[in-house]
Amino acid sequence: MRSVIGYCTQNSPIPTGVFDEITENGSYRLLLRATGGANYTQTAQFNVVGVPVQTNILFPRNNYIGDTLEIEVEAFGGDGISYVNFYNSQLGTKVAYPPSSKLSVPYRVTFDTSSLSYGIHEFLIRAYDINGNRSELKTFTAIKHNFNLNFYATGTNTAYGYWTGTPNTTSYQIELTPTTGGTPLTYSTVNTSITTLGLSAGTTYRARVRAFTTGGYTGWSSIVEFTTNYITPTVPTGLTFNLTGQTTATASWNSVLGASIYRVQFISPYDVKNYTTSSTSYNFSNLELGEYHYVRVSAENANGDFSGWTDWVDVLTVPPTLTGLRLTNIDANSISIAWDESKSTVWYDIYVNNVLNGSVQGLLNYTVNLLQPNTSYTIRVIPRNDSGSGGYQQIVVTTTTGRPQNWTWFNIEMMYFTNGYPTTNILHTRWNELVDRINQFALYRTNMGYPTTQLSDSNKMTINDKKVYAYKFRNIANKLHEMSNAVSDEVRNVQFNDKVLGWYFMHLAQAFPYIP
Repeated sequence: MRSVIGYCTQNSPIPTGVFDEITENGSYRLLLRATGGANYTQTAQFNVVGVPVQTNILFPRNNYIGDTLEIEVEAFGGDGISYVNFYNSQLGTKVAYPPSSKLSVPYRVTFDTSSLSYGIHEFLIRAYDINGNRSELKTFTAIKHNFNLNFYATGTNTAYGYWTGTPNTTSYQIELTPTTGGTPLTYSTVNTSITTLGLSAGTTYRARVRAFTTGGYTGWSSIVEFTTNYITPTVPTGLTFNLTGQTTATASWNSVLGASIYRVQFISPYDVKNYTTSSTSYNFSNLELGEYHYVRVSAENANGDFSGWTDWVDVLTVPPTLTGLRLTNIDANSISIAWDESKSTVWYDIYVNNVLNGSVQGLLNYTVNLLQPNTSYTIRVIPRNDSGSGGYQQIVVTTTTGRPQNWTWFNIEMMYFTNGYPTTNILHTRWNELVDRINQFALYRTNMGYPTTQLSDSNKMTINDKKVYAYKFRNIANKLHEMSNAVSDEVRNVQFNDKVLGWYFMHLAQAFPYIP
């Protein structure tokens, strides 16, 4: 037996004492003494009758079970509660202990009831004190209600759900949570069905429902999942394809509602490739110089629905660096050059000492005229197309000294002398051979698809001609230039009083290598 000290007041009519820490079901002997006295003068024996061990169910306030069931009770009485047992025949026993020996604290356990079948289930509750005394067995009956919840999408942002109702219900709460996470959407209704709005297209949701009854909310129903309809993507608009460098380009387009990826098809001169991206642009590199490249785009949603392709758009890269630049003829006042063809080139720009001298289209040769004799010139050729200029080549050339200054212009009859008598047979023969050869090339061009008229016989010399007439010379010089673009203006502009010397004939002969 332990000692308990108490005090009573002396002046009260009926002295009373207050004793703390008296335990239930205990026996005590009462001893009295005056304050300051040495000995106890009175004794008495009394028993404290203990309060029986009891339990009260605090929670839940209704009898409906979801996937979990939380039960909370208060327990008191006896010599202090030691623990409380909670038992279900399918789920087994759970034990709740107090944080310390107090007369009354809440005792709480949570059962995982997801495996319970639908129907009525009993939970048995009993409390034990520190001496092994126990309370009466209390039975808590709960119902696991089968809501039979169904949910399905009715559009890209709507869905319809329905379920089996519960008795004594004032409303139902529906919760939809995206499987990707985020804040749940909550709806309330007094009906056993609902149409939900404001959902996201092509999104999977987890749905559950619970009832609000006279005793509060029931547990949640089982979860069902549904996916809203996907938006069928349309063909992308605004497709552009632009160079960002000599061999780089970017294709861009407008975003498409509902698209999760874009398919990009690319055609180069030597290959066809397919790419995918979630962006609204795609960058290309290592493009072939001087070539057209093509691209088109389609949109696709997460369900694999395809929009169809855009029209093709193209981009032309700048020409490659010019190759094969070479000198083909040079004299005192002109320089003739030629070069190799550059891919997809429309124009060739010819610069003389960094000044644009001319541009040619569809030709691979050029003659720079009106130059000064014995002068150095830098000739540069730059290929160009609609996208810009390619790399250039250049050569440095010095013109010849030209005709000797002591030449004089005088009438000279072009005759040969045999045994002292003039004859022109050799001159006639060579001149007429020249006319025939020019006509042969004219016929050749015509057969190749470039119709070219031939020189008439009036341009030939007769046995009686003592001179080469200027008009005849101009005719053959112009015809040669028409087929070769290689006869200088000075040679083609021979006039009546000009003297036809060997220098002119040399120019005519040099034009033949440029005839096709």
